[in-house]
Amino acid sequence: MDAPIVSLYRYRLPLAKPLRLCGEEIRERVGLILAFGGPYGTGYGDIAPLPGFSRETVDDAQAAVIRWAGLLGQLSKEPTEREESLAFLEATPSAQFGIECATFSFRHAIGSERSLGLYSTTRRTVSVNGLIGGTGDSLADARRFHAEGYRAVKVKVGQERVETDIGRVHAIRAVLPIDVMLRLDANRAWSWDEAMAFADGIRDVVIEYIEEPLAGPERLPEFATRSGLAVALDETVVEGCAANGWAARYAWASAFVLKPTLIGGIRRCERIANEALEFGIRPVVSACFESGAGIAALAHLASALTKEDIPVGLDTYDWLAADVLTRRFVIRGGQLDLDEVDACVGTCNLDALEEVYRG
Repeated sequence: MDAPIVSLYRYRLPLAKPLRLCGEEIRERVGLILAFGGPYGTGYGDIAPLPGFSRETVDDAQAAVIRWAGLLGQLSKEPTEREESLAFLEATPSAQFGIECATFSFRHAIGSERSLGLYSTTRRTVSVNGLIGGTGDSLADARRFHAEGYRAVKVKVGQERVETDIGRVHAIRAVLPIDVMLRLDANRAWSWDEAMAFADGIRDVVIEYIEEPLAGPERLPEFATRSGLAVALDETVVEGCAANGWAARYAWASAFVLKPTLIGGIRRCERIANEALEFGIRPVVSACFESGAGIAALAHLASALTKEDIPVGLDTYDWLAADVLTRRFVIRGGQLDLDEVDACVGTCNLDALEEVYRG
């Protein structure tokens, strides 16, 4: 078998509606597709730094992937030396994610058993939580998700006055049956007093958890104790996940939100998930508005991490008005069918993208 061909393509995908991130509005998603393989099989990786959240730019990630490609065939087989040679990828987590997805899915495509943690035969469907943003008709979205059979709905809070968010959460919970899990995400929007006021205002509302309610995350354990709310970690995971055994410090948490684009790939997320499960913490895979190729990889990761079908945060796919896939997969009944997902990934249209590297 010849050495795999490495190709890198840049995409620009318009959004179905503007997306507000860290106070800025974006109307398109810019990223890279890494194709790894050849006529015997190809794996794809999506590399899409998220503005306002990723520390690297698309140009940074592109340079890192090209540097990685130049090292192929020259890397030591000794693990420590190999890791040292690839240490530069730590600065570009989105590139790490894309490289692992492309190489692991290539191994899967050629029938190799060394596709590591990305593929599993445990289950072929993955539940998705519906996403209600901070603007728009929240009640209409909640009713639609219920009608379509979603088992969990995530609501963005923290973008309006606390009192407004309290009323909104009450209204959404009234629309959703109690067996539909309600997740809240504040993205560190609140001071201590604001977060406690919000907690007091929703005291009689049944929620699964709230993500990152405090601008100062050092008080999160105290907030969880005093508010009585289950707390999930997102940004805190991204900031501290490099160290082994890190999860033990947060055994009080209800869930860890795992975003490989920000965390740095499949293997790191697999380690964090395994550590979390030891403490009864639920790992929840979540997207960063990647293309269909990236969403597909995240769905596979979720199916491989846990036998339990924990609803994952992949509903961002609906925000894309166009995709790199000619045939788009569909969330039906609040679930993704992995066989359909794989068939759609096979329609990735590289000819429509700008080629920026081939080696």
